[in-house]
Amino acid sequence: MSQDTIEHAIMRIEYARPDSPIAVFKSNQDGHVNAMFADTLKTKERIARCDPDLIGVFDATMNRRHIRAMLEQAAR
Repeated sequence: MSQDTIEHAIMRIEYARPDSPIAVFKSNQDGHVNAMFADTLKTKERIARCDPDLIGVFDATMNRRHIRAMLEQAAR
C-alpha cells in the first residue's frame, strides 16, 4: 500500500472522474494517507465492510477545501 502525502492525494483526486474515484484511507505514517482507485476488487471489499481506516471516496467534482480538511484531520 502506498504512503501518500496529502498534497499527492489531493492531486490524484483533482483528476479523478466521478466514474473512477479515489478512495483514501488512514496511514500509520504521520502526515500521510493511502490513496488508491476505489474501483478495484480489494478496495471495493474494504469499502463494503466499512473499513475503519476509510476516510472517504472522492472525485474532482467534490469540494477540495472540505476534502483537504478531512485528510489533514485524519493524517494526524
